[in-house]
Amino acid sequence: MFGRRTVFLVIATVLPLLTATAFSPFSDNLRQAFSSTAEPFLAFGETVRAAFLDGTLRVKKFFLLYQENEKLKEELTLLTEEVLHLREAERENSRLQALLDLREEKHHRSVACRIVARELAGPNHWMLLNKGTRDGVVKEMAVVHVEGLVGKVVEVSADTAKAVVLTDLESRVSGLIQDSRDTGLVMGDGSPTLRMRFIDLSAEAKVGHLVLSSGLGGVFPKGVPIGQIEYLAREKRGLHLYARLKPSVS
Repeated sequence: MFGRRTVFLVIATVLPLLTATAFSPFSDNLRQAFSSTAEPFLAFGETVRAAFLDGTLRVKKFFLLYQENEKLKEELTLLTEEVLHLREAERENSRLQALLDLREEKHHRSVACRIVARELAGPNHWMLLNKGTRDGVVKEMAVVHVEGLVGKVVEVSADTAKAVVLTDLESRVSGLIQDSRDTGLVMGDGSPTLRMRFIDLSAEAKVGHLVLSSGLGGVFPKGVPIGQIEYLAREKRGLHLYARLKPSVS
């Protein structure tokens, strides 16, 4: 009885080992086949995972760069506005300094003012200034800009003044050609340019020469730029030269 049980136990214990040994090549082949079949899928999955992680990082980086770019744009806009304000302040200081220099140079009583309205569309060109008799503005007073002569005051009230511009149809001022020292009468004709008439035929004036106020008549100070000669020819009657000027102040 004891012997039979021992044989049974030995056989029962050894049988699974023999079975496993007998099927071992099949199991290895099965595992190898599964690995060969699954490997591409596993590799593809790893590739997808890596691509997803890389895409996530790229998107995150893109949004960070976008936010940084928007911040830099805002800072650039603020800096640009600040630079423009500084430049305008510098120009304003230069204009004011030029006006002070002009005042000292010409030894004329002057009043600083601003243009609050103007009309340049028709033949009559005028502007409205923000200063009047309260500030010392009087009729027939010359209006001068740092770049040149503008016109003269024709009407004045307590707080405002109306000035006729040189290009006005009725405007007249005696002019002096700076280089040749020849004189003539500068007239407005309602256009953006000026005419200069009665220039001597023997004048050595040339295109490009600057015309200044001569000071004759006592209304306009002497030596203030009026305009530059753009065209020069003999008048129709042939007695004088005729010139077309580009105003110094547009």
